[in-house]
Amino acid sequence: KNILLEKLVSYKVIEYKKIQMLLNANKIKNFINFPRRIFVFYNNIKKKLDNSKPISIKVNLHNWNIASNAIHFLDLFTFLTKRKLKVSKIIFDKKIKKSKRKGYSELTGKIQFRSKFNDFLYIEDLNNKNIFQNIIIEQETLKFIIFEDDRKYIMIKKNKNKVISKEFKAETILQSYGTKIFLDNIINKNVINLPNINESSNDHTILLNSFETHLKKVKINNNKKILFS
Repeated sequence: KNILLEKLVSYKVIEYKKIQMLLNANKIKNFINFPRRIFVFYNNIKKKLDNSKPISIKVNLHNWNIASNAIHFLDLFTFLTKRKLKVSKIIFDKKIKKSKRKGYSELTGKIQFRSKFNDFLYIEDLNNKNIFQNIIIEQETLKFIIFEDDRKYIMIKKNKNKVISKEFKAETILQSYGTKIFLDNIINKNVINLPNINESSNDHTILLNSFETHLKKVKINNNKKILFS
């Protein structure tokens, strides 16, 4: 038995262990759908990184919505490093936005994470059209500036007194097509590089806890049901 889960898997931290136990008891293999894991250029970047050294990732977004998209970049970090993060700073905007999905809400603002290894992940989503959307992955003498919308990335490498800059294609795929690829691989019992709920629970729970902290800070009524898409 196999199941492909969407994220967020649950909106309640307490439910993650229950879901894990239920899946294990019924011997169901589970995978969480994170399409960036099969983007060829991210796999190429991963090969070039030195995992013995800290990695810094900065995500600059415009109107992408942190509540529904931050989990993708937490998983990208996990995919590249196999290390766990903790929230180090939350600066969400006070206003809770209405999502395009009926009955759901969204957040904008900033959130940053750190690991025990001194890795750093910073996600910024501002309602500002002047924000230049990109993802920057940096490590000592190596930097990748990724423009997913333009399907390209730039690699900058410092070598002594010399700086080398090269541009590469960054082919992306629609999530619906990525889902089809994952399902085909699951059905055919191929090796699939997706995390299960146990492996992804840290990313999910630290994000959900940050949402809860923010809602308490802005004094949202506890009886009011807030669902993030």
